[in-house]
Amino acid sequence: MDWQSPDHTTGVDLSILPEARHRGTGLAMLRAWITVSAALRKPAVLHVMPDNPARKLYHYLGFREANCTDFPVKMVASVRP
Repeated sequence: MDWQSPDHTTGVDLSILPEARHRGTGLAMLRAWITVSAALRKPAVLHVMPDNPARKLYHYLGFREANCTDFPVKMVASVRP
């Protein structure tokens, strides 16, 4: 994660070893990032390839596509009041 921007945090890369997948590790890490971003009052931003199956998970976590013409697709989880 990149915390340097004054107006958002950026998910740069998250990789889970194949033998550790489907156990909730990635979900827990993403939720922790979103929680910290919200505490900082900054939206969480990531970019994902259009055909990446993780997009479904990002939608589930509250990310929304910021601009459908971006490539890769920019997704933002807004700060909740």
